[in-house]
Amino acid sequence: MLEPAFVKIHAEIPDVLAKFAHPVNKKVFATWDKFLESFLSQGGVIEACPPSDSITALTVNMLIEPDGHTSMVSCGDQIHAGTPYACWGLSVPQSSVDPSQLTRACYKIADSCKHRGVMGYFAVDFVTFIDPTTREQELWAVDLNLWYDDSMAMTQLMLYVTDGTLDVDSCLFNIRPPKKEKKKNLRRVRYEDLDPEEPPVTTRYAVMSTRLMHTNLAVVHYSVFFQMCRAHGIGYDIKEKQGTLFTLIDSFKREVMGMLTIGDQLPGTLSSFARNLSIIHQEISAPNMQGHTNFKSVIEDIEGILGTTIQNMDETDEDASGEAGAISQDA
Repeated sequence: MLEPAFVKIHAEIPDVLAKFAHPVNKKVFATWDKFLESFLSQGGVIEACPPSDSITALTVNMLIEPDGHTSMVSCGDQIHAGTPYACWGLSVPQSSVDPSQLTRACYKIADSCKHRGVMGYFAVDFVTFIDPTTREQELWAVDLNLWYDDSMAMTQLMLYVTDGTLDVDSCLFNIRPPKKEKKKNLRRVRYEDLDPEEPPVTTRYAVMSTRLMHTNLAVVHYSVFFQMCRAHGIGYDIKEKQGTLFTLIDSFKREVMGMLTIGDQLPGTLSSFARNLSIIHQEISAPNMQGHTNFKSVIEDIEGILGTTIQNMDETDEDASGEAGAISQDA
């Protein structure tokens, strides 16, 4: 029974694909015929699509050291813009799947890589969804990247500027805020002044991307760009360990940049990320020179996640200003 069914399906697939299939990124492949020609000449990978309308993707970075020790070093939920197949950034730490389930899957993949002689940093992409039949959460591994991923580099920057730790076992990004200075009596030195209590550990959330593109950035000098950011309160607060940082990826390709936003709540951090992009776009664009950018699709994606419309930060809203982060004191 299987062979006749296979023959029938195999005969019908070309006509079905030619009629219904269409490329997602038409800048790369304008038509299905162009994609099919490239696929047949170079080869490719066919992945199964989860049977669900609600799918979340996440990325985990791992390390296999020369002595064989394996560790998870970062984890984040992917944020997509334009299409569900184009990831522009991550929110860290991930909150889509139970940490223990994710850890088990990651170490199984790491063990398999280790047996095949893989060593160093690598990234694993997952998708998670609710199975419509069993109503259980499923976790599928869909991609393996054997290199030092951009998200790993941004995570290291995040940990450096906050002096924090990313606990991948519990999926928490923890920092220890600075000790509060106590007023000292010049005549008396109290015991608690000599041995102040350690401040409590607090959590932070980060939104990061190295794939932000705006062609108008190519004509903006870096000094002007940072003056503009300071004027709008876009910066990093060293004491509070939250705010915004930029990575200027290539001086010869100035239209591409990275941005890292850190906050104490994920919705506020996402909102600040989108507001920053909105402000930058307005400041570097003119009505007759809008430029080519992915800022708009990123903002729309964040608006869809939050269910709100991003407002301009020029409004006198103390909370909004707090979310964006104060200017660094030594800026």
